Amino acid sequence: MAEAEICLVDRGTTNTILREIRYFQTLTKKNKNIMTIAGSNAHIVGTGSATLVLPMGTQIFVKDALLYPDSKCTLLSFKDIRSNSFHVETEIEQGTEYLLITKFNGYQKQVVEKLPSSPSDLYYTYIKPTERYVAMKTKFRNAESFRIWHD
Repeated sequence: MAEAEICLVDRGTTNTILREIRYFQTLTKKNKNIMTIAGSNAHIVGTGSATLVLPMGTQIFVKDALLYPDSKCTLLSFKDIRSNSFHVETEIEQGTEYLLITKFNGYQKQVVEKLPSSPSDLYYTYIKPTERYVAMKTKFRNAESFRIWHD
């Protein structure tokens, strides 16, 4: 079983940023810098489609995730949550604020994930890759893209 890692849920990021290859189904090698809150020296190594699983089993498909192994944290964008037909709202329960990820089943709203806020008011969750994907670690000298195989 895959080990879960902590992930901040961020409305300010334009792309989901993942630190590990194990989430990706496709990955195109790109050596370029991106702009982050810390400046423009963030060096990504690739982009591609990825799938991550939240604690209650909700799968989020990300069409254009960034592979940034040197990132200090993994980020999930609100944009990618919404592109999976989920809605986002907040709720305060017993003095703790939560980010609710919801979906509509016919005429009824269902909470599929309930993400707590940290003491610094950032929402967080734990993510893991889907079990069916197996990342293969291979070095490519001249390859511009590669696919991660699944069973």
